[in-house]
Order: sequence, then C-alpha cells, then structure tokens
Amino acid sequence: VSVAAMVCGGVVAVGVPVVVVVATAPVAVAVRRPKVVIEQIAVTGPSDEASALALLFHEQLLAALAPRTGIRVVVGDSEQEPADYLVAGRLSLNGATLSLFVQLITPHNGQVINVGQFELEHSPGRTEIAETVNVICHFLLVYVIANHGERFSNIPNDQLDVQPLLMKAAHFYGFLTEEGTKQGVECLNAALARDPNGAMAMAMLANAVTQMIPHIMVE
Repeated sequence: VSVAAMVCGGVVAVGVPVVVVVATAPVAVAVRRPKVVIEQIAVTGPSDEASALALLFHEQLLAALAPRTGIRVVVGDSEQEPADYLVAGRLSLNGATLSLFVQLITPHNGQVINVGQFELEHSPGRTEIAETVNVICHFLLVYVIANHGERFSNIPNDQLDVQPLLMKAAHFYGFLTEEGTKQGVECLNAALARDPNGAMAMAMLANAVTQMIPHIMVE
C-alpha cells in the first residue's frame, strides 16, 4: 500500500506507509500411518488341521486390524512403499493345546521389536479364536504405535498433527516413569487442543491419571 490512512488514538495520518505483520501458528506436520504387513502364519509339523487354523488366524487378524485408524494393514509388501513393520507367526498344535508364536519386526533392519506367545485350548471344529485374536491385536497395536512414536520424540508438539502426537505420547508412556508420563500428557494435551473431541487422546489421558497416581497430577 503506497498511501494509507492510519488511525491511532483517534488521529488519522495520511500518507504514512503501513507494514502489517501477521503472526501465523506453526503448521502441523501430518505423517502417513505406519504400514504393517501380516505374513501368512507358518505351521510346525504336517497337520491339515493346524494349517487350516493358521489360515483362519491370518484372516481374522487382517479383519480385526484393518479397521484400526492408527495403522495401515496390508497383505503384501511393495518396493515403492516398503513396510514399516512385519508381523510373522508360527502355529503348533499339540493335542488339546494350540500355541501361536508372534513376532513384530522392522523389516529394514530385521530388528525384533517384541514377541508374544499365545495358547488356547483346542477342540476339533470348536476352537474359539476370536478372543485370542483380540489380545494379539492389542499386543501388536501397542508396540507398533509406541515404537513408531520414537521418530517424533524430538519434534515440538506444535509442529505435529493429532496422530503423530498420539504415537509420541505412547512412546513416552512406554518408559513407565513419572517424567515419561508427564511428557506423554503434554503430547495428549496438544492433541486435544487440535481435536477437543478426540476419543483416543481422552482415553489415553484418563489412563495416565491411574497409571502414575500419586506421583503425577494430570490437569
């Protein structure tokens, strides 16, 4: 503007150049959700029944994990977009006991993030695996999200969008320390500032209240 009228205390000054500085908030960095590939479950020993159960476990794991908003679940990997995490499993059937060994791996370096051993009673044609599948899903989600959150640990909260803030909070919670919980709470408060109705942030914040009482107060 070459010529402007500036009002200051009721006095109008004509012809005074005006420079307007607009303060802008930092732009939140949105990131893609971690990609998780679930491999076909291997079977120990030649058993048609065990092979059928392994296939059923694989199908139900896919069905249970695919709708989760924090991750992207696929069956196969691709060179264009390699997986962030790989789920590998091995099933064995020994009489009335079905055992499933599950590993969560970062394929770029072969590191095993965590392992889980799950057992349930088996009766031909009557084995109920839904409850075990839910337990495995929770196990996988916790470790995928917490591990993935580490990559955001040094990025200021005001530069992160809701999903990476939740992952960052989970990462800090995983330390199970007072300081880690405080840092996690800060991440969740930042997430709720962006999305005041965020159910996951609210749930995680409620968990923080019980996790470290009486060592930390959560506002």
